[in-house]
Amino acid sequence: MAEVCPLPWFHHFAHLFVRTFVCTYTFLGTSPGGMAAQIVTLLATEAQGGWWKLSTWRTNWRGALKRGFYTLVTVWAITFAICGVTTIYDDHRAFSNRLRALVNENNRLKSESQNTTSPANNSGESRNIQLKREIQSKLSLFMTRGEAIRDAWKAAMGKPGESQLPHANKARQWHTELEDYLRKIPKGDIYIARLNSAPRTGFGGYPMGHDPKVNDTWDLLISDLAVLDQFIKDPELGRP
Repeated sequence: MAEVCPLPWFHHFAHLFVRTFVCTYTFLGTSPGGMAAQIVTLLATEAQGGWWKLSTWRTNWRGALKRGFYTLVTVWAITFAICGVTTIYDDHRAFSNRLRALVNENNRLKSESQNTTSPANNSGESRNIQLKREIQSKLSLFMTRGEAIRDAWKAAMGKPGESQLPHANKARQWHTELEDYLRKIPKGDIYIARLNSAPRTGFGGYPMGHDPKVNDTWDLLISDLAVLDQFIKDPELGRP
């Protein structure tokens, strides 16, 4: 039996704090190590003899050191507050989209149930619903794999050499496998056309550290994930 978190609010708060912190140092164009380096640099410029003594810092805690530290903390606090608001808004929007999709799916299922008037219709509709769920399950697996490729690619950004090239190759292979599967489902040619005609140039921008040589593949991956989400929610999915 899965364990239930005794303090679920703390889990959500910690998750929100971490996301806000990541947003903060990303917005500032640095990292946790870079933020620590800022503090060390600030203190090192004012270090004097006997710097290891607390009394020395109490004596020097004035003038440029005090103003510089307060300014740095103020910039961090303002940025953290802005990122906190945007993170909460993004969470709210994502939750609203999931709730809207759930309501639409529930209404569609109710409508399908009310429109079945004969055993033949019931049998045919049941097969359509079962096929749709099978296709949704398979596309969800593709979505999970694609998101894993995207996240691993992001983790390799900023590293020297051609460290991003293997991830780009995986994204291309994933796209080809997705096309092959779409050809096997009803109206597959239409779905493939929608997949390959989606806008890609600058589709959502490029993260920091992205290799420009694989821009096209990154655009392809992000576009495919967005269109794949539309396919999963398509009410006509699986119908002949």
